[in-house]
Amino acid sequence: MENLITDIIVKGGVKIIKTPPQDVGDIFVNKGATLKFKGSPRTTGRIVVKEGATLTFKGTPETTGDIWVYKGSTLTFVGSPKTTGNIVVREGSTLIFEGTPEKTGNIMVNKDATLTFKGTPETTRNIYIHKGASLTFDGSPEITEYIVLEERATLTFVGSPKTTGNIWVSKDATLTFVGSPKATGNIMVYKDATLTFDGSPETTGYIVLEEGATLIFDGSPETTGYIWVSKDATLTFKGVPKTTGDIKVYKGATLTFKGIPENYGGDFIIWRGNHHP
Repeated sequence: MENLITDIIVKGGVKIIKTPPQDVGDIFVNKGATLKFKGSPRTTGRIVVKEGATLTFKGTPETTGDIWVYKGSTLTFVGSPKTTGNIVVREGSTLIFEGTPEKTGNIMVNKDATLTFKGTPETTRNIYIHKGASLTFDGSPEITEYIVLEERATLTFVGSPKTTGNIWVSKDATLTFVGSPKATGNIMVYKDATLTFDGSPETTGYIVLEEGATLIFDGSPETTGYIWVSKDATLTFKGVPKTTGDIKVYKGATLTFKGIPENYGGDFIIWRGNHHP
């Protein structure tokens, strides 16, 4: 007998599903409603949790479509799907994965929302964190594509991805790698933002620090592209990179090495900046 795929729509009140079908279509939990799965379907289509609603999976589907969590709502996976589509966490909402998907699509966390992975996917696509939002990986994905933090956003990797694409950290945002990726793309740290590597990646692309930005390597990468340190910005290497591209330090900026790199790939230029070998 063919397994029928049925959408689940909860319009209001509380609904508990003890034995869900193996495969369901889209799941919609409307404003203020609550849906609880005691078990979990094998697959789902889209999951949409509307304003002020709650959805809880006590077990975990293997595969989901895109996940949308709207303003003031909560979605909790006690385990985690192996694979998800894109994840969108809207203003003031909460999404918690007690376990960890192996792969996700794009991740977008909107203003003042919170997304927590108690573990970490092996692979994510793009990560985009809007103004004032927070994303925490208790572990770290092996690979991410680009990472963008908007104003006052916070992203923490308790571990670190093996590789990342380009990283943009906007005004007053904070990005912390408790460990360090092996390689990153280009790194842009904007006005008054902070990027910290508790360790250091082996290689980076170019590094640009705009006015008032801070970048700290507790260790030092073996190789960097060119480094551009703008007015009132601070770049600190607690160790010493072996090889760098051009290093340009502008008026009022601060660049600190504990020693001198073995190989400059190009020019080392200071325009009334501060250099502390």
